[in-house]
Amino acid sequence: MVAIEGSGKASFAVTSRAPARLSAADRPGDSGGSINLNWMPSTSIGVTEQRLYRSPTSGGPYSLVTTFLNNTSTAFFDDNGGSGFTNGTTYHYVIRTFDGTFESADSNVASAVPLDNGISAGSEVLAWGNNPSGFYCMGSPSSATNPINITNLGGDVKALSSYSAFFSHTLVVLGDGTVWACGRNFSGMLGDGWMIDSVIPVQVNGLIGVKTVSAGTNFSLALKTDGTVWAWGFNGTGQLGDSTQTARYTPVQVTGLSDIVAIATGTHSLALKADGTVWAWGYNPAGQLGDGTVESRYAPVQVSGLLGVVSVAAGEYHSLALKADGTVWAWGYNNMGQLGDGTTTNSSTPIQITGLTGVNALAGGALHSLALKTDGTVWAWGNNGSGRLGDGTTVQRNTPVQVTGLTGAVAVAAAGAHSLALKTDGTISAWGNNSYGQLGDGTTTQRNTPMPISDLTSVVTIMGAGDTSFVVKDTGSSPLVGFTSPNNLAFLNTPVLRVTGTVENSLETVTVNGVSAVVTAGIFTADIPLIEGNNTISAIAVNTAGAHETASIQVTLDTVPPNISGSGFPVPNTNAWNNTDVIVVFTATDALSGVVSSTAPVTVTTQGAAQAIVGTATDAAGNIGSIHFPVNIDKTPPIVSTTVSPLPNAAAWNNTDATVTFTAIDSLSGVAVVTPPEVVIA
Repeated sequence: MVAIEGSGKASFAVTSRAPARLSAADRPGDSGGSINLNWMPSTSIGVTEQRLYRSPTSGGPYSLVTTFLNNTSTAFFDDNGGSGFTNGTTYHYVIRTFDGTFESADSNVASAVPLDNGISAGSEVLAWGNNPSGFYCMGSPSSATNPINITNLGGDVKALSSYSAFFSHTLVVLGDGTVWACGRNFSGMLGDGWMIDSVIPVQVNGLIGVKTVSAGTNFSLALKTDGTVWAWGFNGTGQLGDSTQTARYTPVQVTGLSDIVAIATGTHSLALKADGTVWAWGYNPAGQLGDGTVESRYAPVQVSGLLGVVSVAAGEYHSLALKADGTVWAWGYNNMGQLGDGTTTNSSTPIQITGLTGVNALAGGALHSLALKTDGTVWAWGNNGSGRLGDGTTVQRNTPVQVTGLTGAVAVAAAGAHSLALKTDGTISAWGNNSYGQLGDGTTTQRNTPMPISDLTSVVTIMGAGDTSFVVKDTGSSPLVGFTSPNNLAFLNTPVLRVTGTVENSLETVTVNGVSAVVTAGIFTADIPLIEGNNTISAIAVNTAGAHETASIQVTLDTVPPNISGSGFPVPNTNAWNNTDVIVVFTATDALSGVVSSTAPVTVTTQGAAQAIVGTATDAAGNIGSIHFPVNIDKTPPIVSTTVSPLPNAAAWNNTDATVTFTAIDSLSGVAVVTPPEVVIA
């Protein structure tokens, strides 16, 4: 601005610069109308205040919302003083700085429309322990020794993942399939297109239809419901799997992956395919990718020799896989026995953890591992500093030991140096390091055996990250339920169908077409009888609060093979023989599921009788029909001979009328017609 002094001279006072990159967005999961704001502070020296203004009219006039008595704040949650906003109205924001004398010009204008997202406030997130960089998403960095409600994560939380320490950030999937993030962002791991830390959630750009997320060291992964994987953040050793080393500040698709059903991250990335194979990429100094090398991979590679896998977990530098037979396999860093094979030797290929069977869930901590058995017991191995293995000691274990006094568990979580277990009654037990109150018992006392967290019930999801613990509580919303197998509109040929699916927690009961399903670690299974033709399969999940949700798919049972026929070209003669090569063409029909493949035309060149040319056809349900089409080919003419009666003389002459008789022989197809005898007149 310009100030005119009494001397008649003009003196110039330079005002401070406004903050930059102001952004506004509807608050995730909120049905009451509120807006999240983020910005980059002014680079000017001497700023004493930041002032946020709002207007329901484009271009103003703007009214003061709040003042920050600093130049460091970068985020604000505006709920209009607790009153909320008019649903569907656009609100416009600017932010200015003040240096004690002058107010700056406006920043860029940021606008948002608060909407009712249609998401019930059916779950709440609680956290306790250390809160580096505000990665609780609670609005300001602090710590807590008792669970506190993270109000910035309102609504229906579908999935949650977090990484602690220097790279602390949190990812949340809401019921509408969007992803929100908060915490550190110097490598773009929040996915909002910037590198600005945020203590309140910012939406990850362009991601919808997300099933789950996994926060890695300084990168992030998301698994969509269509089976594709997306990544963002640091990419120096291929963590994003897009075949480059280029950092990405918004999501990119991981190269060459489809039909993925689960993901996990540490310093590296893992993906489980529907066919039971495991794929890995990223940092690999200890062989944690499992491909037999210690070379980092910039695109997914298959983990060597590992089939029939149903779930995966990742520690910081090691990997775990659970097979369908209940056995556990591990690979990567093993300095503290975290591979559970009785040694401290690294392995770049999967090795089976001996003596550990009947497992249905895994968790990987920084330097330790957990396994949940089907009988509800928990087993642990690896580093036991601070008692994180829960066996009553601090002795390192290179093979699994049972966690003391813990039964009825349905889920486990492993963090930096502490562990968590969720029980069938919706309560939690915790053990291990408690320096920041991460055990949630109101103290900072280390626990070498599990300690229940009092007054915490109806928990459906647990997670540990570094020195922090998270849970998602069920507050009565309809549970999430869905089928994973078979696919909707599938054609089947088995009268009894094994259906599988997911529910948002193991505390729900699920019935499928009236059959009680087995629910373990969020996965339900049931055997359902089918009738020939169309079938509707309906799953009903009921949670501990009594709320329910139904999911349905349509399948078709077809147990009848396709009808297949054959035709030969050229058409054989009336005796069913051909004297040239024959092309056999097969035709198939299937009235219920349709034909998906059949034998291509076959050219027959070999001579022979009753040559059986096999044709097959497969329908969409997997039934196979077949036919043996006969082909007769004789390309060789008959052998013809003659006799003359009466016999001619020695000079081959007759002096009377003579009769010539023809005789033919054909050893393959036989003689059909022979010239009749002819009389030759003398």
